[in-house]
Amino acid sequence: MTFDVDGDVLALTVTREDRTSFRLGTDTHEYVATDIDKTPTTGRQGASGYIASITSSSQILTGVMAEWSTGYGDWLVGGYWIYSTIESGDITDVEIGAYVDGPEISGTPILPDAGSATYEGVTGGMYISKYGTDSYYEGAAEGTIEVGEYGGLVSLTANFGTSRISGRVYNLFSEGIAETPAGDVYGTYGSPVAGEEIRLGALDINPDGTFRGSGVDTVIPGIVIKTSEGSWGGKFSDIDDQYGDPRMIAGTYGASVTTEGGAEVAYVGAFYGATGLFQ
Repeated sequence: MTFDVDGDVLALTVTREDRTSFRLGTDTHEYVATDIDKTPTTGRQGASGYIASITSSSQILTGVMAEWSTGYGDWLVGGYWIYSTIESGDITDVEIGAYVDGPEISGTPILPDAGSATYEGVTGGMYISKYGTDSYYEGAAEGTIEVGEYGGLVSLTANFGTSRISGRVYNLFSEGIAETPAGDVYGTYGSPVAGEEIRLGALDINPDGTFRGSGVDTVIPGIVIKTSEGSWGGKFSDIDDQYGDPRMIAGTYGASVTTEGGAEVAYVGAFYGATGLFQ
């Protein structure tokens, strides 16, 4: 996956699991965007939106959020993509992924050898779920399939003395489309169960500022979890904050969970956080 920023043009290029590739760009495809005067995580100027390509054989969409400093020399882009294959008018295959990119996480940071830092920020991505007998939507039909996008907050703690990092994704909210086994289709919007979290288990921080591994655990209060797994990773900024810690962190994750009632949920998302507003 590569993301290019050339002036006002954003372009995402992805190599899929079957080794074919696609490109979505604001210069060649449908693009809907919303400007952000001040992003909540860093206080920089930003924009969020969607780039889409729809043909008779595929539907491709990326949800993207970008932010930058004056002059575009220092930028960060993150989001998700979904590729749907269409045959005879029906969707036959779906592939999703998440990405994050920018000059600030392309270099090698000089990490502190002691102390800790907390990174607060935002997250977003795609989800797909199958309702079980214990699904948390009142009156939901067992076997209903729902797909959509979600957002939330992320909090990460890095212990530079032990070279370990862990965190959580919380305050989730979602918007999607559900189809029942009977073929009824309706929209969904709102927050899942209060207190639902995707917990990002402790990972080793490599000398180059990267980290990646498993240990992802999804917790849904009031629902008995049968299986819970996933992986996550990311990288530290090579620019320090006023205390000498990397000022930002960014990465991606995937999580899946099944419940005793037969429900299944999978998340794929990107995150970024900062120690404070960028000055």
